[in-house]
Amino acid sequence: MKIKTILLEMTADLALKALDISQSDARDASKLKAAYKAASLKNHPDRGGSADKMKDVNLAYEFLSKYTGSSTGGNTFDAKSYDDSRKEYLDLGKAVLEVLKGEFRIQNFINHFSKIYSTTFQYNIAREWPKATDRSTSHAGMDVEFFNDTRDIVFKINFSVYLIDVKYNKSIGGGTGNISYPLGVSAYGFFNNKKLKITQRDYLRTSDHDVLSNPELAFPTKRLEKFKTTASSKQFRKEDMILTLKNKIADGAWYNDAYAVKLTDGRPRLTIQFNRHTFNRLPYWDINYFVDGKYQQIERVGVMYETIETANFFIELANGAKNKTPEQVVSYLNSRISKYKSEKPAN
Repeated sequence: MKIKTILLEMTADLALKALDISQSDARDASKLKAAYKAASLKNHPDRGGSADKMKDVNLAYEFLSKYTGSSTGGNTFDAKSYDDSRKEYLDLGKAVLEVLKGEFRIQNFINHFSKIYSTTFQYNIAREWPKATDRSTSHAGMDVEFFNDTRDIVFKINFSVYLIDVKYNKSIGGGTGNISYPLGVSAYGFFNNKKLKITQRDYLRTSDHDVLSNPELAFPTKRLEKFKTTASSKQFRKEDMILTLKNKIADGAWYNDAYAVKLTDGRPRLTIQFNRHTFNRLPYWDINYFVDGKYQQIERVGVMYETIETANFFIELANGAKNKTPEQVVSYLNSRISKYKSEKPAN
């Protein structure tokens, strides 16, 4: 994978982040010096920092000094210079993303999962950044998911690069040897309605980019084989509930202890929301329905505990209520909730 030569050494975004200073304060020489001193104390190797971080602090101060009122050049930190540096930084992010996509061996991962679970897998690049429409960025990366036909088995991996950590040699021509970076990796699996935590930490940083081509590094065979036999015996928890809803319901999002699902495109905006609560440390869930953000009265289902039965009921409701009129949604929800209450499984 070829990459254009990056001639960027420091940008306004990088410099402001490195010194933790605002654009307006960076124009003031005294405030800039104070920020430089604070950042130096924080990032010096003798105080728990690193040589690379200290180098970034020094480069940031040198860059911003050119735009203070006391600089010998008499330049000002104007909008054009700021926008130009942001564009250069955005170009760096796009170049890093190009390298990631070029080195990622998707088929290796598909073959890995298919061999262990004896079924076929598909993949989807769920998200990648920066986008062409972004005006600035501090990271580059992508989210990729692998799944079987019924989405009962799902594996997701996130690759992320913090652009301030990117190192390159501008004396070298184009090519991957011109750029290096620590790669952030987060991976997990979903099987038998349970989340599989691949490592003890959800997120790790590595300079070993073999993880882009060798699935064994991110999803060890022994770990996946063990989970196949132990998943059914594990308690169903909050993280399992959330992942079950995410993997089985489209157009949903989790925030503030609620899973909200968009039922229609356009107006009116219909949303069904599954809310999580706790009482005496015992989690339970309920249901709300909204039209353009306004609460609509529906039959109350009562307390629903955090179980796979509750998750399956939510999946049925959300998928069944899609592409209906507001009145049809109310009728459908009331009918289905009444039936559920009469057949409610024991918790």
